[in-house]
Amino acid sequence: MWWTITSAVLAVFSLLAVGAVLRRLEWLTAEADKSLLALTVRVLVPCLILDLTTHSQALKQPANLIWPPLAGVSFMVLGILLARLVAGMLRSKVAGLESPAARRTLAFTTGVYNYYYLPLPLATLVFPPAQQANILGVLSVLMVGTELGMWTIGVTALTGGQGGIAWRRLVNPPAVAVVAGVLLNLSGAAPYIPGFIAKGLSMLGQCAIPLALLLIGATIADNFQSAQWHKSASVVIVSCVLRLGLLPIVALAGAYWLPVSHELKQVLVLEGAMPAAMFPIVITRYYQQDVPTALRAVIGTSIVSLVTIPLWVWLGLRFIG
Repeated sequence: MWWTITSAVLAVFSLLAVGAVLRRLEWLTAEADKSLLALTVRVLVPCLILDLTTHSQALKQPANLIWPPLAGVSFMVLGILLARLVAGMLRSKVAGLESPAARRTLAFTTGVYNYYYLPLPLATLVFPPAQQANILGVLSVLMVGTELGMWTIGVTALTGGQGGIAWRRLVNPPAVAVVAGVLLNLSGAAPYIPGFIAKGLSMLGQCAIPLALLLIGATIADNFQSAQWHKSASVVIVSCVLRLGLLPIVALAGAYWLPVSHELKQVLVLEGAMPAAMFPIVITRYYQQDVPTALRAVIGTSIVSLVTIPLWVWLGLRFIG
């Protein structure tokens, strides 16, 4: 099991490395990012979600439609609150956390974990095919709650309440795809989808994660130098201790004690092991907060997680039985 998990992590991170190399070679240009990102978010990921949710038997259980969104947003909020508390306690001791904007940015970027683009391919590589439809369906529903929390509570924490709530961001193609897939599943209409349409959705969905990982790798390559590592390496240490040290324990406790399905317990193990998400860098830049701090937290936890993800996933799966 340990080597299976480690191999899965290496496979995912190898695609990130390929994306970074492609950027350096200028085979994947920055000019292409906007269109490829739009293709991924608006077409490929919704197709993947529809393919997963319409075939998931686990989503026929009402509890798996309620608990995953609640767990996703709760885990994110706990991460933000814990990081905000620690940043406040260390503001006079850690270089780079002197300003309120830096502390808010650290809390936001550390709290918002990589809830989809990394755990999804890991789930397909770690778990046997017979379990994947159920686990990935639950993971897709959890994504909706986490996305809701990021654009409401997360943005409020980042801006100190000055940025407003980005309500229009809550209605997006992936969220719509989750709702549509669940309705098709519950209504019993999924088997009546024409075979050529179902196959086309599946083929498009299979492109989503590889392309997303290449784009994430390219983003890391673009921003690696601008993180100004020499100025505040201690911020990286704080974010790694929180995101990859303390918060996985919180996730494992939830997976063990919460009265939820075994599929959600498995998903919580994966989510708890994840580094900080990439997209909060873009949000931080949009709301004019401390971008270098966001870069340090996100890139730092992403690199260190190459070592910590196998450890936490292996321990977590053993812990929940």
